[in-house]
Amino acid sequence: MDLNISDKKIFEILIHDKVFFKIYLKDYFKRYHINNNDIDLVTEAFLKFHNNKIIDIKDLIELGDYINFNFKVFGLRSFNYPLNEKETHLSEDFSFIYRKLQTLLNCYYGFWSEIEVLEKEAYFHIQLMRIIPFACNNELICQLILISNLIKENINPFIMEKNDLVVYKKCIRTSDALKFKNIIGKNSKEELEKMVNLYKKFYQLPEDKDIKDIILLKV
Repeated sequence: MDLNISDKKIFEILIHDKVFFKIYLKDYFKRYHINNNDIDLVTEAFLKFHNNKIIDIKDLIELGDYINFNFKVFGLRSFNYPLNEKETHLSEDFSFIYRKLQTLLNCYYGFWSEIEVLEKEAYFHIQLMRIIPFACNNELICQLILISNLIKENINPFIMEKNDLVVYKKCIRTSDALKFKNIIGKNSKEELEKMVNLYKKFYQLPEDKDIKDIILLKV
């Protein structure tokens, strides 16, 4: 399910309100079930990463390190890295992951540029999750990367429901980007409604009124 042009335009207008955009991100991360004490940290980490017009491996590692600062676990994760340990082990596997990340980014900014946006982002995310590159909080970090890429295309971030999570995990195992694309499209459209409702609440607008046409008239 692709988002229509008016939905993308409404989202574009709302994110240009920098004050509201930050309020929205905090609300989003709260609904994403990030610990209240970490919401500010995650929001700042996200905004710093989001400012990068083109991401490279250094940007990915910095985002991961920022998110994992409280855990004192930094860097990329080797294939032999035990998940319960609090340090990384630099090995041949580390170099292998680095090369796979670079190849993935080269594809993303290279010949994948012509692929339809939701399909490209779904495939990039699935492949990033399959590499398992970060020392901790892999799913959260990959999700932050995904929503940053979506926002740059004027597409809402999204939150998966319980039923979606079962399909999502299967998509990662089977590298099924098309099914994941459908999850993104469906939930992004629903997320736009939550964003508009939060906008009405933040600016004390009538909650029972449809204000999308008014938003589209904003300069």
